[in-house]
Amino acid sequence: MYYYFITSYLLPKIKNPMKNIFLPLIVLTFVFSLQAQQTDWEKYDLKGKVKQVKATTDFYSGGCERTLKYTQWICITEFDTQGNVVKNTWYTRLDGQLSQEHLYSYQGEKVTLRVHLYKQNKITKTKTYHYKRGEEDRIEKEIERTEGSDDISYIARVCTFTSFYKNAILRSSPATIYEYDDHGNWIHKKDTTNSHCVRHNTRSIIYY
Repeated sequence: MYYYFITSYLLPKIKNPMKNIFLPLIVLTFVFSLQAQQTDWEKYDLKGKVKQVKATTDFYSGGCERTLKYTQWICITEFDTQGNVVKNTWYTRLDGQLSQEHLYSYQGEKVTLRVHLYKQNKITKTKTYHYKRGEEDRIEKEIERTEGSDDISYIARVCTFTSFYKNAILRSSPATIYEYDDHGNWIHKKDTTNSHCVRHNTRSIIYY
């Protein structure tokens, strides 16, 4: 589609006889430009102008919850009106203790991330990361290596923004039941593979 657009609309405007040489470069530049403009809403398969997502990591029902040992986390993610993630905050659900806070700022393709680590709701450490859009996986691994918690991994707490939480991917399991809001985003996921140990995830979503 992009190639057709360029050959139909842009190519006739190029008078240089070298256009056949430069056309592939123009196509690639155009496509990469479109990819760079992708919002975090689109990247994480969220529909509508989402302002905030409050998500929980796994919790269980059916009887097994009485014997399983696990820490349940709440992740609150905030977006600006352009669809960029501006803040991620993690709490433990049981006692509401603040664990980590990530603050994002943008300048073109450059991203600055400030990470605050908390203990007893007080900041104990702050670290700043600088990277470019598209390098999120590298930064997440670096944070996991340097700022990881002993009780649960950083990656496990990135509950809103991993492929595990994307709308499209979550529809793959026939034993999983979904409840959606009016925008088509899931708000309750229930894995019924084992009726004696049903796994739940929930999200509450606020829109602009």
